[in-house]
Amino acid sequence: VKLNKFHRKNIERMLKKVNCPIDIIDINAIWDSSLSAEENYNRIKEELKKLGYVNVEDYYQKDEKEYLEHKMTLEEEKHYRKEFEKRLNQIKKSNIRELSEYYKNYYEHIESFLKNKKANGFICVGEAGIGKSFNLILKLKEKQIDFKLIKGHFTPLAFYKFLYENREKSYIIIDDITKLANDKDIISLLLGALDYDNRLVEWESSRPLTADLPRNFIFNSKIFILANQFDETNEFLKALKDRCVYYELRFSREQIIEMLYILAKKRNYPLELVDYIRELSENEIIKNLSLRILDKIYPYYSRPNWKELVREIMETDEMLSLVYQIIKETKIVKEQVRRFIEETGMSRRTFFRYKKKLKLALRGLK
Repeated sequence: VKLNKFHRKNIERMLKKVNCPIDIIDINAIWDSSLSAEENYNRIKEELKKLGYVNVEDYYQKDEKEYLEHKMTLEEEKHYRKEFEKRLNQIKKSNIRELSEYYKNYYEHIESFLKNKKANGFICVGEAGIGKSFNLILKLKEKQIDFKLIKGHFTPLAFYKFLYENREKSYIIIDDITKLANDKDIISLLLGALDYDNRLVEWESSRPLTADLPRNFIFNSKIFILANQFDETNEFLKALKDRCVYYELRFSREQIIEMLYILAKKRNYPLELVDYIRELSENEIIKNLSLRILDKIYPYYSRPNWKELVREIMETDEMLSLVYQIIKETKIVKEQVRRFIEETGMSRRTFFRYKKKLKLALRGLK
């Protein structure tokens, strides 16, 4: 290994940390390019030990580990960037492609659930606007399965009646469980309907039932439950999750961009729209990046200042965007932490909390 700028600066930093004059040894004379970096560092450490500097090793190991991690990160980023560019070029140059390939696993989970004779509840969680409802309905219609769709608010009594009327071999879709999640009576009814053992739905409220409804019944239908987010701290929802097949439909930022290019071609929208969305997403974390964004911004395209107007309706996460910029511009973790503290006044611990959140956001795991 040659004595390059990195190794020279690293050695100088090592010497500085143990208060050793930089010119106390002749680095050029000691360094042997026929040896590995580790062997050369060991030669330098031996020379320093002879001069009484014995605490160099720990500093080197830490720096070397960080350097190797940094190098690996750069190589991975380069590889994924190259693959991403390749996929985008294929999409732009090819005939109109379908989005179905991105939902292959989702379709397989749906089909497996339909054949499941034990579990009669399926929960799908994913960000708004990524196709949870559309593709579920598409698959059910493809299989010629009739279904009932629940949206909006229900009273416990109305929900009990709905389950009773659809208790035998029906298929129900609850679109956005969060609207019902805070009603313990409704969740209790769902827990009974989706119980593995008896699927007994009981009316336990003190409020009276209408004459046409029994106090209890056996539920033999299947329920699809869709949610943008799932609150793991809600004990009722945790119990509901335990009774259901649970699947998270997630797409990375790159996958969303790919899908937007496909949609733009299908709808005959200018690809420049997606080019601009991509440009923005590479510099900031866009909270409302979804498949719905194209239809929202297309009407602006005819205006001379359409980019300015589109930028104003993009919802960005300022703190995650800042962390994202720091990580892009500074690959050494210590420098990232230092910049974050300097620019925000927040702690090292807070930086790593946001960094973890950022990774989840980029992978679609908010």
